[in-house]
Amino acid sequence: MIRWIRQQLRPLVSFWQRGRRGWADEDTWGLSNYLAEVIAGSVGYLRKRGIGFQCVHDLNYDQHDCTPEGWENVLQRIEFGMRYWQYAEDHELDDITFDYGPQMVAATTAGGVVFPKIGPDNWLEISNQRAARRDEIMRLALDLMAKYWPGLWD
Repeated sequence: MIRWIRQQLRPLVSFWQRGRRGWADEDTWGLSNYLAEVIAGSVGYLRKRGIGFQCVHDLNYDQHDCTPEGWENVLQRIEFGMRYWQYAEDHELDDITFDYGPQMVAATTAGGVVFPKIGPDNWLEISNQRAARRDEIMRLALDLMAKYWPGLWD
């Protein structure tokens, strides 16, 4: 009975904790996925609103990124990296092709991700390939976030 009560109260406690301090205890159980979700959602919101274009020209920004289209591309690549991290974590050993659509293909240098069928002989090799690809895509997104951090506001 006590366990059931705790399970029922946990969403309320988490809601209160997020409102009070910006994160909940349970968010730390998978902090990388939680942060990826928050960043992907908020950067996607900036991109969809179309008014988050912020290029401070005295910073070391690439000039081709300092256009509305370039800025949308930067935001798309950040969002894609975060969403890909979540997807790759949730489907680590699935036999999948991650379909992120033509806009995301154009927005990232990462390209398509197709892996061979997983079997008892090759699961470790394929898992390592996927992890390396996931890490590469995430590094691209994090590099863009670091470079354009001052411009991530609306």
